[in-house]
Amino acid sequence: MEIIQIVPHLPPAVCGVGDYALSLAKELRHSHNIHTRFIVCDSDYEAKPKANSFTATKVVAHSADGLTSLLRAAADKRAPVLLHYVGYGYQKRGAPLWLVNGLGAWRAASRQCRLITMFHELFAFGPPWRSSFWTSPMQRWLAARLARISDSCVTNIRRYARRLELWRPPDSESVKVLPVFSNVEESETRGAHRRNEMVIFGGCRWREAAYTKSSEDLIEVCRLLDIRRIHDIGPPLPAHFELPIKIEWHGILSSYRVKEIMRNALVGFFTYPTPFLAKSGIFAAYAAHGLTPVTMADNNEANEDELRLNRHFLTRSSLADSPDAINEVGEKAHLWYSEHRLAAQAQKYAAILTGAPLT
Repeated sequence: MEIIQIVPHLPPAVCGVGDYALSLAKELRHSHNIHTRFIVCDSDYEAKPKANSFTATKVVAHSADGLTSLLRAAADKRAPVLLHYVGYGYQKRGAPLWLVNGLGAWRAASRQCRLITMFHELFAFGPPWRSSFWTSPMQRWLAARLARISDSCVTNIRRYARRLELWRPPDSESVKVLPVFSNVEESETRGAHRRNEMVIFGGCRWREAAYTKSSEDLIEVCRLLDIRRIHDIGPPLPAHFELPIKIEWHGILSSYRVKEIMRNALVGFFTYPTPFLAKSGIFAAYAAHGLTPVTMADNNEANEDELRLNRHFLTRSSLADSPDAINEVGEKAHLWYSEHRLAAQAQKYAAILTGAPLT
C-alpha cells in the first residue's frame, strides 16, 4: 500500500514535525508494508530521487494549484493522504491559505481518496503587540476548515481534540488522540544505574529559557540531586551560559549518541508548559529513555493526558519535598511512554490509513 505524507520540512532540515513524519514512515514500511511518498512544502528543499530512502517531491511555489497538481497522482492511485499540520511550518504567519485551498480543491475533485490530518498544532494566541494576536482568527478558521474536510483527524493532546470535535461535521468519526513519540531512538528498558548528570534537550527556545528565566530552579535542582554535569543537546544557542555546574555543549548529535547520553543520565530538565506535555518531543525523549523529567517550581498546571505531577514528572518544589521519588517517577514516566512508543502509534496510524478498526 502507498500513502502520501505532506510535511513542511524533512531532514536534514531541523524540524520536529519532519522528524516525526520520517520516523513514522520508516515504521509503517517496516511493520505494516505501508510505503510513503512525501510532498515537502519547503521551497528551499533540495529534492532527491530517494530522500532518506523515500521518494520526495517539492512544492516549488506555495500555491493551491501547485499542491493540487502534485496530489493528482494520489487520486490516480487512490492513495490516502496524511497531512502533518502546523500552521507556522507552511506559512510565516501561521495561516497557510494556499495549503488549505489546495487541499479543498483536491478533495472536491477526488472524493475517492481519503484525507487524514494530524494536527500537531491548532492556532496561536498572544498579546496585541504580537502578530499571533492578529493572525489567530485566520489560523482558527483554517484549522476548522481542515477539520471539516478531513475524513479522519488525529492530534496529540485531549485539549486539542475537544476543540476539533466542535469543528467536525455531525456524525463524523471521533478525533484520535496520539501523544507524540520520541524522535530519538527509543530505549526498551530503563537502566537502573545512572550517573548524577542532567540533560537539557530540544530547540533553542526551550533550552535558552532553562538558563535565563529558570536558572534559579535549574541550579537548585542540580544542588538537590548533586548533579555533576549538564549535557546540553540541540541547535547552537546564541550564547553559552555560565552555571556553577559543568555544562557540555554538544550541539546537534546523532540519534544514537543522544540515546547513549540519555540512558546514563538521571534527570532531564524541561521548561515546556505542563498542560501540553503529551505533545512535547522533549518530554517524550526523556520518558522514552527513563530520565526523570523535572521542571520549574511554578510549571505545575494539570493536563488532560494522564501525565501527573509527582507521578510522571517533578517540579523543583516537589523534588525538594520528596527527593527519594526521583527513580520511581522516572520508572513511571518510562512505563507511560511504553504505551505510546513509535511501534504502538504506527499500528494505530496503519489502522486509520487502511480503514481498519482502531483498538
